[in-house]
Amino acid sequence: MNNFKKGFTLIEVLLVLLVISLLSLGIMNGYSNYNSQNSLKENGKQVKSIILETRSNSISQKLELGWQIELNADNIVLQDQNAENKRTFSLPQKIQITNISLNSGGNIIAFDKMTGNTTNYGTGSNDLAFKLKNLNIGNEMLFSLRQDGKLEIINE
Repeated sequence: MNNFKKGFTLIEVLLVLLVISLLSLGIMNGYSNYNSQNSLKENGKQVKSIILETRSNSISQKLELGWQIELNADNIVLQDQNAENKRTFSLPQKIQITNISLNSGGNIIAFDKMTGNTTNYGTGSNDLAFKLKNLNIGNEMLFSLRQDGKLEIINE
């Protein structure tokens, strides 16, 4: 006589649910880290674009004025040298500008209206001017600014 019943035991069902839960947790964690890293890269590109636009405004003598950027922890202000034409770009909550290290000692990068040169260039090694940091995962993008106004992302 055969006394075996077909089906799954409670232990087998719980074990399968545990394995599925662990796999889901690992996938969600990886996706979250990917999103955080991607957010840093996208915001880094936007910061670079804003600074290059400011330099371009100076070279093209838009409004016949020099232009400057004010770097703050949570935003960037693009403005003419008279601070009349302002545009503020806010950074996402978990992204901040840190370690501002400019030749002038301040947080303003001013571009000459004819050449696009700046006296507020980076002072660190590789002309390091500032860092963009993702507070969630601790990753950073390093920005280099030379005296001729050229901006580079060192570790893209």
